[in-house]
Amino acid sequence: MLTINTDSGKSRGGSNDLQNSDQLDPQVIQEYRERYLQIAWKVQGLMSMPVLYTYDQLYRHGCDHPKLSERIDALVSLELRLSGYSKDDQVNILLYGPYIQAQMLDHSMSESGARDYIRQRLAIAPTPPAPLKELSQIQVAPTTAA
Repeated sequence: MLTINTDSGKSRGGSNDLQNSDQLDPQVIQEYRERYLQIAWKVQGLMSMPVLYTYDQLYRHGCDHPKLSERIDALVSLELRLSGYSKDDQVNILLYGPYIQAQMLDHSMSESGARDYIRQRLAIAPTPPAPLKELSQIQVAPTTAA
């Protein structure tokens, strides 16, 4: 179950966040979908495209325009990673997102295949940048004027 940190709105993570889909109740699935939507709105804005505000609109978009929907999904996965969500929450949020659901329901992708696809994508995603060093720690080499 997704555990929300009320200060940041992010998942606290943990080793038992991931649940099999047969154990999830509809309220938890809805929470994953809402989290996906919130991030998808931001991503669509960054892509300079008209924002699709509902899950149904994004789902239909996934059926009609799978390549563009896949790009939105990839950027959502990157944002999840950069925001510090646990790996298990990342998998579940993406699994119940409209792109993967469209692939599963309209293109016969199995749940295990979808989970494998998501885990593979997360494994090859870029690593978040390391924090910058304090400016006082950076040594500048003296320059000489000619």
